[in-house]
Amino acid sequence: MAEPVPQHHSLRGLFQTLTERSFLERLGWPDWGIVGYVSDLLTESVQPDRLYPIQEETGRPLVELSEMLEEAAACARAQPPEREREVHRRIGDYTLVMTGLFPEGVTRLRTIVIGRPDALLDYVKVGKRAYRLAAETTEESTADPVARRTLVPLFRRLSSQFEVCVLGLGYVKQELAELRISQDPRLRRLLPN
Repeated sequence: MAEPVPQHHSLRGLFQTLTERSFLERLGWPDWGIVGYVSDLLTESVQPDRLYPIQEETGRPLVELSEMLEEAAACARAQPPEREREVHRRIGDYTLVMTGLFPEGVTRLRTIVIGRPDALLDYVKVGKRAYRLAAETTEESTADPVARRTLVPLFRRLSSQFEVCVLGLGYVKQELAELRISQDPRLRRLLPN
């Protein structure tokens, strides 16, 4: 897997600015934990190998949501709880990005039933459930009090407010589509030359 995008990279600044605008200004939802999480998720998701971070033992990335759900079920039976939590979190992340940034792709899946098990899945329900399970697994298995105090409530909010996060990502997508770099000096200086 590629190295994470450096903390001071201009791409992080761009996604932080767009996420803040979308969630704070347009939605009027000042949840800084969600804003930070979503902007980091966007930054890391631009790397192709991070869009599908769940892998089989052979290293093959799981690209179908149905495959990811099978892996989560297998983790619940055989893996340590940290792996189960990570798989649930990644399923939540994947469904959030897909429904927020690529809703047309998710909608298109529903029209192609034959041969695509993902076509029958409700990405919003799966995402909400995945974040809820990530919170529960963290609460049950993590001895670290800081992780329990920060991650459990964050995952619970991502689950309960999933639709709001999808709407916020839709605004980010809209801003990216409408972005006029030359007309916004704040964003222009965040981009690499």
